[in-house]
Amino acid sequence: MTYSGETFVAEGTDCVDRMLIHFRQAKYTGYTWLAHNAAGFDNIIILEDFCNMGITLRVTMMGCRLIFMYDEIFKQRFIDSYSFIPMRLAKTTEALNLKTSEKGYFPHRFNTAQNNSYRGMYPDRGTQMASNGPGYDIMSDEERVAFDAWYVEASKNEFDFQKELHTYGRNDVVLLREACIKYRQEFINCTGLDPFAQTTLASCCMAVYKTHYLPADTLAFSSLFGGRTNAYKLYYKIKEGEKIHYIDFTSLYPACQSKYEYPINNPQIILKDFQPLENYFGIIKATVAPPRGLLHPVLPYRCNGKLMFPLCRTCAEQENQTPPCTHNDAERCLSGCWVSIELQRAMEKGYVVTKMDEVWHFPQRSDTLFSNYVKTFRQYKQEASGYPAHAVTDDEKKAYIHDYFEKEGIRLNPDKICVNPAKRSINKLSLNSLWGRFSMRQNLPNTVMLRDPGQFAHYVFGCEYDVTHFSFVSDDVALLQWRHSEDACVRTPNINIFVGAFTTARARLKLYDIMDRLGDRLLYSDTDSLIYVTRDGDWEPELGPYLGDLTNELDAGDYITEFCSSGPKTYGYRTANGGVCMKAKGVTLNTANSKLIRLETLVDLVTHYITDRSAPKHILARTDNIVRDKKRLSLKNKTAVKRFKVVYNKRVLLTDYSTIPYGY
Repeated sequence: MTYSGETFVAEGTDCVDRMLIHFRQAKYTGYTWLAHNAAGFDNIIILEDFCNMGITLRVTMMGCRLIFMYDEIFKQRFIDSYSFIPMRLAKTTEALNLKTSEKGYFPHRFNTAQNNSYRGMYPDRGTQMASNGPGYDIMSDEERVAFDAWYVEASKNEFDFQKELHTYGRNDVVLLREACIKYRQEFINCTGLDPFAQTTLASCCMAVYKTHYLPADTLAFSSLFGGRTNAYKLYYKIKEGEKIHYIDFTSLYPACQSKYEYPINNPQIILKDFQPLENYFGIIKATVAPPRGLLHPVLPYRCNGKLMFPLCRTCAEQENQTPPCTHNDAERCLSGCWVSIELQRAMEKGYVVTKMDEVWHFPQRSDTLFSNYVKTFRQYKQEASGYPAHAVTDDEKKAYIHDYFEKEGIRLNPDKICVNPAKRSINKLSLNSLWGRFSMRQNLPNTVMLRDPGQFAHYVFGCEYDVTHFSFVSDDVALLQWRHSEDACVRTPNINIFVGAFTTARARLKLYDIMDRLGDRLLYSDTDSLIYVTRDGDWEPELGPYLGDLTNELDAGDYITEFCSSGPKTYGYRTANGGVCMKAKGVTLNTANSKLIRLETLVDLVTHYITDRSAPKHILARTDNIVRDKKRLSLKNKTAVKRFKVVYNKRVLLTDYSTIPYGY
């Protein structure tokens, strides 16, 4: 279905062939085609057909995902709408406030050749029916309730496979078309730029920033670390007079971009005659001696494929779980590159710089580099959120607008303050996507499709390329993935590692300031959130409604009574009001898995791990996946069984469920 509503329908095993033949005409030159999750599904099927037709495309892959394809003959682009609207298609109706009908249901597992002409009773819900992708047995509880209500009524009628297939397929495309039109129009209204002229939302944000906000000649081109995520006590149940609170920062990365200084122009590279550390603003390569007895260390250190915060390098590298640390100063020292502001904070906490190797110092800095970008999208997002619950009367609304301007320096337009889920979603994503584009890895794999044996030999045997994969996807087409060799000097445009390094360092320091004051009351932290115990008279972090302020993640008046975690991104808790929340890294908590992975079973796993780490208990969880084979450009369904268990090795775990850093 095109933007104007023109519809083309093809069915059967040659439907992709017929679609390509129909749309590869001069009248469709320059079109951009979108499908939801095209990178993982539709694009692979379409590319296979192009290869069978002997046509090579310009493609961009990320692993096995085809995020971009370009047909040079008709100048047609194939991109993934999920790269811009990162949610299930069924969720876009609510998120973008669409007027179109719901996506509906279809028995995908019933879609076989022998059922092509089926007319009769509805397929059994437990084994055949699927809701927007997941089967009945792996729906969430909420999805299952909605599905059951629909199924009771629908199953009273005859099931005509061809009729249902056409209806579901059309609903799917109509919904995608409406979602893309709404998203595109809202993005153009906010920025003046067409998002689908880019490949991803991050590249859209970079285009907006360069077009409207980047001052001329200000940005310069191993110090980048991610967020601080870990469990500090694996289990805690409150005692009398205690509560557990869960708080997070409002838009932490945009707040850091808006309120703090960034380096601009080019650095001075200093290799000798170093001045005191406080004289530098930039990146410093150094060796430092951590202190002893610091419960929450400052400096990040990457080893064994993990980001840690140790007080002893050797203990961290060996993952030594048997304190005390007996290593000498040389064995404890950390060597690396850190942002100057983070290194200065470390010195305040007792770290000692024993050697400086190199400094990239920026004499010039700016605290307005991103402020206008953040203010613009923050204003659009806030206006699209509507008035807060306490602003009901005209006077209260005026007071809200006045207070927001006084605090944020943003003048909200009362004529535009109206709940608009689409606009709010777009601007929230735009706020959080820009910094990551500056930090994109350089020399990522490139993908090329070749028919010429000479070109193939040039890539495989040429000294300027490192070929990481090749396969023959048809008799006369090869798919080849390559990087520039280490000797080649290649710079990716729009990359600025200093922006990413300063953004993440500022965010870690904001989080660290709270962690440091909480001390042993801290149970868990993520990049922008904390879970901690409080007692009467204890200091508590101040909460607020503005950018960069801390807010309560629980309902008003509620608090956590029991908390358990097996490590980063995996935790569960129960609240005083009876609520239960579970998060399990790498496991989809559908109905079936939720019966296995519960707070009670997580507590059991952790308790057993504390007493016997040599043979930890585990739970087998099932996940259904679509597996992509880039050698054959094929897709197949595969059920994976994940062994869910406790693996804790980012700190030293003690027998009372608490932890201390390596080298404490």
